[in-house]
Amino acid sequence: MGIDCAADPKKAGPSPLQIVPVQARMGGVGMSNRFALRPRMLAIALAFGLAPGAAWSQTVAARPAQRGAVGKGTVHQHARPAGILPLLDYGGDLRSRSAVTGDWGGARSSLAEKGISTELSFSTVLQGVASGGADEEARIGTSMDLWAHIDFMRMGLIPGGLLTLRAEGDFGSSVLAQAGTLTAVNYSALIPIGTLAADTVSLSNLYYTQFLSEQFGVFAGRFDTFHDGFLMEFAGAGPRAGDRGFVNANLVGPQMLAITTPYVTAFGGGVLFKPNDHFAFSAMVLDKAESSLTDGLDQLGDQGWNAVIGGMTQYRLGELPGGAQLAGSFVWNGDFTDIGGGQLLNIRAGEGLEQESKSWAVFGNVWQYVQVFGDTSERPMNLHDGRPDLRGWGFFLMWGVADKDTNPFNWSLAGGVGGRGLIPGREEDVFGIGYFYNDLQQGGVVDRTQDLRSAEQGFEIFYEAQVTGWLHVTPDLQVVRPAFGDNDTAVVLGLRALVDF
Repeated sequence: MGIDCAADPKKAGPSPLQIVPVQARMGGVGMSNRFALRPRMLAIALAFGLAPGAAWSQTVAARPAQRGAVGKGTVHQHARPAGILPLLDYGGDLRSRSAVTGDWGGARSSLAEKGISTELSFSTVLQGVASGGADEEARIGTSMDLWAHIDFMRMGLIPGGLLTLRAEGDFGSSVLAQAGTLTAVNYSALIPIGTLAADTVSLSNLYYTQFLSEQFGVFAGRFDTFHDGFLMEFAGAGPRAGDRGFVNANLVGPQMLAITTPYVTAFGGGVLFKPNDHFAFSAMVLDKAESSLTDGLDQLGDQGWNAVIGGMTQYRLGELPGGAQLAGSFVWNGDFTDIGGGQLLNIRAGEGLEQESKSWAVFGNVWQYVQVFGDTSERPMNLHDGRPDLRGWGFFLMWGVADKDTNPFNWSLAGGVGGRGLIPGREEDVFGIGYFYNDLQQGGVVDRTQDLRSAEQGFEIFYEAQVTGWLHVTPDLQVVRPAFGDNDTAVVLGLRALVDF
């Protein structure tokens, strides 16, 4: 990602002059009838309440079973409909079960019935720079992802109340610096604190969601702001970004957003309105300061505020599902360096650079199934699990434009094709082919001081094979043309193993 948080993690995202070279430097209340478990309320829970750190990007959930929001597995068909979250089935033999540890002798299901659910996964990535970049080396690192949910509604305590916790860890090392790129060739290596610091664990989510009706919810707390940045079929974005789907950060979401939005964790709150199963609108306000390594409360508002407003929809083109998102991010009372071309005169004169207090970015995406094998249910797709819901294939496209006075990215574009189950007998395997292009400012302060090319662009292809219900192995190939003029095109080979516990 394009932020150097290593210099001082207590500060908000630095000025664009600090961005490069990023990779080299980032080291008993009774149940109310209106809160019964109905499809629309459950859709709101999955679409918004379980990941409000990126509420502007949430969409309508299709299936209650989802990883990273409620968990993994299959919905328990005989569960009592008294909670916000569904009850999942972790049964089956060692090969077919969705979690390697299974149902813990029945204890896991028993806790979930009482309103307490937990999920744990580890994703290990081996990557090597085969040629080009800054250095031809190989590294291996592991990411940890722990979720816990307390469903106060299922407990019989607070109708519509839900508490969510997420802890993320990073262990080992990566080839972010060796690739020599401005943006990250391994998104997971930036989590949980947006730097190259290894062997770290951070509490990235701790927030409370209160559903006031089947159409409306409010939330407040500590949020994972970027992990859920974009939701769409085929790209592997959402809560499982980096673990499923594409490895390169540019195919998770527009990287220009790191300038306006705290990269990993921040405090804030917001609201969501969901009038029906196919539309969702939201607004939220976040502290501008990145607070992965601090509690964040002692600096609340000191470095500005970030407002994000947007909406999502899912639709049908004939029998084929599709979706779209449009949102905007605006910062005020911030501290940004004006990087416009006029500032070159100040550099030559040895004077300080002017500052800006505001910045903005607008972004969106669209995705569409082109061919589906089998049933095309009328239910909206679940975009949180990082994989296509249906057997078939389609395309995705994401874009962003930014404030040229404060952001080294003029605009970005990424897209590709993906699908699931195209090979007979391999119905759960997933593939993706993607391309990204970041247009960078030329002739301004950043270009003058860092010798940037006019763009950073790249290509990635992956194939995720399901070995068991709980083990997925993904070979990956990237070819990236770095933004830094001194680095040649990097060819990066990778192998990822994901285990759900």
